[in-house]
Amino acid sequence: MQCLHDYLFSDNYVSKLTGNEFPKEEESLIDRVVKFYNDNYGGKVERKGLGTVYMDKRGVKDSISHGIGRLKSAAFAAVPEIIKDGMLIDQQENYKGRNQDSFTIAAPVEIGDRGYVGVVIVTRGKGNKKISSIYMRLYYKKISSVRASRPTLKRTLIEETLQIYSKK
Repeated sequence: MQCLHDYLFSDNYVSKLTGNEFPKEEESLIDRVVKFYNDNYGGKVERKGLGTVYMDKRGVKDSISHGIGRLKSAAFAAVPEIIKDGMLIDQQENYKGRNQDSFTIAAPVEIGDRGYVGVVIVTRGKGNKKISSIYMRLYYKKISSVRASRPTLKRTLIEETLQIYSKK
């Protein structure tokens, strides 16, 4: 767990962003993010051990449906680098009985002058080789400890059990 902690809370950022990558405009954020992925990455990235991960409209739309703000909008620009160069921190077969496998990838990201841990969850349907990016989340990195109730880092740890304490 310490190696994971050291990596995620290091200054070895996989992506450095300004925070203004996707400012408010008339064109929808979904369309601009998908255009960014298509123009800069051909809509996909290669992940060693997983293969091709497609970054499509459905994935961006699904991630936005979980909540959006200025930082998360900007962080969409880091998703390809998180997928390519981040650490695989969880893998689950038949996640929630949905007949799909999930892979959780995390990496340190800088937005403006602050460090964050970017977490991307990608899925692959059973019997399907296509892997899609479906969910992205940021955690502010100014922390003193990460505590887990389980010996392995599972999705429930990321979403429910991971406790982040700000330095005082």
